[in-house]
Amino acid sequence: MRRIWIRLGVVVLVFQSCATVRAEENTEADERQLKAAGAGVDGTALLKFFKDRTPTETNRLKLAKLVRQLGDDSFAQRQQASRELIASGRLAFSILKPALKDKDPEVSSRAEQCLIEIRRADDSGLPLAAARLLAQRAPDGSVAALFDFLPFADDESLEEEILAALIGKKLADDKAIPILEKSLRDPSSLRRGAAAYVLGRNDNKDVQAAVAKLLDDSDAKVRLRAAQGLLAGRNKLALPALIQLLTADGGEVVWQAEQILFQVAGERPPRLPADGGPENLKKRQEAWNAWWQGDGAKLDLAKIAHEPLPLGYTLIAQVAANKVWECSRDGKVRWTLTGLEGPIEVRPLPGGRLLITETNGRRVSDRGIDGKIFWEVKTRDAPLSAQRLPGGNTFIATNSSMSEVNRDGKEVYCHTVADLKRGVGRFDGGCKARFGRILATTGADLVEIEASTGKVVKTTTLPYQGFYSVEELPGGRRLLVSYNSGKVLEIDENGKIAWSYDLQNAFQATRLPNGNTLMTTHADNKVLEVTADKKVIWEQATDGNVWRAYRR
Repeated sequence: MRRIWIRLGVVVLVFQSCATVRAEENTEADERQLKAAGAGVDGTALLKFFKDRTPTETNRLKLAKLVRQLGDDSFAQRQQASRELIASGRLAFSILKPALKDKDPEVSSRAEQCLIEIRRADDSGLPLAAARLLAQRAPDGSVAALFDFLPFADDESLEEEILAALIGKKLADDKAIPILEKSLRDPSSLRRGAAAYVLGRNDNKDVQAAVAKLLDDSDAKVRLRAAQGLLAGRNKLALPALIQLLTADGGEVVWQAEQILFQVAGERPPRLPADGGPENLKKRQEAWNAWWQGDGAKLDLAKIAHEPLPLGYTLIAQVAANKVWECSRDGKVRWTLTGLEGPIEVRPLPGGRLLITETNGRRVSDRGIDGKIFWEVKTRDAPLSAQRLPGGNTFIATNSSMSEVNRDGKEVYCHTVADLKRGVGRFDGGCKARFGRILATTGADLVEIEASTGKVVKTTTLPYQGFYSVEELPGGRRLLVSYNSGKVLEIDENGKIAWSYDLQNAFQATRLPNGNTLMTTHADNKVLEVTADKKVIWEQATDGNVWRAYRR
């Protein structure tokens, strides 16, 4: 392939402005986290961090031998292999994961236990913090270090953080070109996909032609990454490639490809068969193909916001169990964080972090999945919900107040239920909306409050009581949930019901990018995903009352 000598700093699309906010917000916390673990935070130390976690060929051979030893006839040898693999830490991840499917049950069982012990001892947030700081400091060799490490990134959040670093301005220079160009042909699918993701944003036709070849890659995830890159590069070849992926044998890739299509289609997606099961995947693909021939071909890709790849994981909060946890679409529990004080809500934050609202502990905190706190603020009374805002502030709804706090934990404003002078005892739910307004529910009313002044600018009378969940939707609509009446409602700006769903003891609902609605119910303790035509296409049971759930 002809060498591509183009300056990436000129042609890489500017990453979303929220990335700048995110970097500023996380820098000090990331530095504290690495220093607490004994790691340096300068450019040289960060390069060493990733090199130390990238297995050499010698390391891989030794670790592979130890994995085989897990099935040794000698108990002492099996024990010794387990100890050495655990002591190797993250270096052993890429060798242990395939062993989970080993035909020898002793090997698979011990491999699983080794992974559990490594994760327990290792701070999973360290590589995320190091990747963010490396993107900022950008010492020579950063791109090479990240690409060498990439096949050994053990979590999708870390993979996404590395990709965010690679498309950052500071890492985009001429020195990266040979590495990216070579990586398009790398045996590692993760490296091929990452190179396509970065180079696809280049507006040079030769560069995009090289990336477009990976739209036919044997690995579905590589095809997805190539399509993502080309979509960001405003190349419409990405759209039919995404549609083609809808019948791929790629597990989560099918779901992720369709989420991207929904993001692109905006408010004019095609009407699809409700069930995403195998029998209807072809029909869904045909519907998207018809959309592509019509509305899709008219799209101006320069006006499309390129969101991070949805991972398809569901975050679940359980107050009584004092835990939050995450599951994949197949119901597998990915991690569980316990020891909390009545967590009523957990929302995803950039970099794999969590915004957790503890109603009994009267606290909102920014944490890693290991529970490490990066930021926290105490609330006036029992909080109902919290929302990280684009500028880095946090909106907090409690039974008595609607407030916003900055990164230092200081209140920007606080409007209490008494300020409304309506004779109501409490707020039931609330959220920060566009145009500087707050949406708050109390009794059977939806109240719109001007955040800067606390002035009530509009009141809408609702048909039921007990609305514990409210969310703003595009076009001036609102999504509300009445626990008392078991109703999930979408209303227009005048309060007219545009859509409803009956769900006994429904507590919360949130609208997903694909137009479906994610709901929680106390009636049978589960989370469910419901289509616009009211068909349940996914559900997850819990071991007790589930309060709120979000998808990331």
